[in-house]
Amino acid sequence: MEINDFVSLLKCPACWKPGLEPVIQNDRTFLHCKSCSLLYAFRKNFVNFMDSFKSAGMKLKDFKPEKLGEQDSSRTDLRMISYNYYTRHKAFFKKADIDFKSTVVDVGCSAGVLAQNFENYVGLDLSEDLENVAKDNPAKFFVRADAMQMPFVDNCFDSFVSRHLLEHTPTPRKVLSELKRVCRSGGVLELPVKEFPFLFDPLNFTLQKMKKQPKKFGIYGFGHQRVFATKEWDEIITSTFKIKDSVKLCRGAFYNLICLFENILFSRKDDY
Repeated sequence: MEINDFVSLLKCPACWKPGLEPVIQNDRTFLHCKSCSLLYAFRKNFVNFMDSFKSAGMKLKDFKPEKLGEQDSSRTDLRMISYNYYTRHKAFFKKADIDFKSTVVDVGCSAGVLAQNFENYVGLDLSEDLENVAKDNPAKFFVRADAMQMPFVDNCFDSFVSRHLLEHTPTPRKVLSELKRVCRSGGVLELPVKEFPFLFDPLNFTLQKMKKQPKKFGIYGFGHQRVFATKEWDEIITSTFKIKDSVKLCRGAFYNLICLFENILFSRKDDY
C-alpha cells in the first residue's frame, strides 16, 4: 500500500466527508480537509485525528458517524476466537481464516504486533504511543482515532481483525456497526468469553453485578468497560453480523489464572 492509497481510505471525522489531502505548513505535514478546512497531524505512515480535535476546540462527542442504516444479521462472515493470552498470537494465525494479501484494518491494534503479517495493513488505536508504533513499522499505516467513529470511507477494507477491544468500549454495538460500514466483508474478533467474568477482572465483574460503573484500581480493573459471558457476546454481535464460526482454545481455572497474571504484568495506563 502506498501513501496515496492510504489517504484515499480516510475521511474527515469532523464533517464526515472524504477528500483529505497532504499539505505542508510551517515545515510540518498535515492532512487538510477540503470541506471543513481542519488540519490533522500527518507523518508518512501515521495520522493523528485525536489531537486535531483538541486543537480545534472540539470534543470527541461532537463528531457523529453517518447514519448506518438497518443492520443485516444474515451475513455469514464473522469468526470469533477466544484463547489464552500467553499463546494468542500463534493461535490467532493458526485458527483465523484470513487473506494476508487483502486490505485489512486492525481495530484496537495496540503495539501493532499483527502488522508484519499483512501486506496491506492499517492499524487503528486510541493510544498516545501509536506514533512510536508507526515509527517501528515504517511500511505499515496507523491511525489514532476512536473505534466508535472510524475516519474511513465506506467499504474501503476487505476485512478486519480486532483482538480484545470490545470489552474496552462503552458501546460495543457502535464499534461493530463501524466495522460493518468500513469493511466489504467481515473479519475476525478475539473476545474473552465464558471463563472470562471473575478471575480475569474480579473488580469490574463484581461492580457490574452491583450495577455500578467500571473502574481501574491497582492491579485490577484493566480498562474493561463491560464484562460479558458467551451468550451475552453472541447477542451483541448477531445484532450486526452472523457468526460463521466460534473457536475456543483454552478453558478452565488455569486459563483464568494465566489471564489474570498476564493482565497484572502487562496492563497499560492508556488502555482503551
